[in-house]
Amino acid sequence: MKYKSFDTPRLKCRPFVMRDLDEFYSLISDDELIQKYFRFGNTRGEVAEFLIGLQDVSNPVIADAILLKSTSEMIGYISGYLTNSAEFCIEYFISQEHRRHHYVLEALSNYIVFRRLEGYSSFCFNVEVDNKASMLALQKFGANFSKTFVNAGRTFNVYTL
Repeated sequence: MKYKSFDTPRLKCRPFVMRDLDEFYSLISDDELIQKYFRFGNTRGEVAEFLIGLQDVSNPVIADAILLKSTSEMIGYISGYLTNSAEFCIEYFISQEHRRHHYVLEALSNYIVFRRLEGYSSFCFNVEVDNKASMLALQKFGANFSKTFVNAGRTFNVYTL
């Protein structure tokens, strides 16, 4: 299946491509919260491996770069994959300087609309227990707390739609 780009009033979300590597790396490398909550890698090479891994055909990740329409600047990332329990698990971030503009809710609502059009109906979000901003955003979005689990020493709350 070929995944399409989508626009919101302020954003353009389109599939990641390898030419995004340098901009994506510079976006994440100096952001302490992104480094804390995501495992994209610490070097340019590790980030390249992460982006290549998104194309794993056994369980492909539908990953979009989030760009400002006005400047084409990459400001974030949103992705999802099908879990063993047939839920579509979504993760996202917006760069630090753009977090106060509510872009994540705009991108998330449209990302889910397009995933529903592709046949996905059940969504989950795994959020580390100390990531209060993401939990608050998901609650505003209408997601419900489901459970807590531990993976590789990290504790996550699961929210569902």
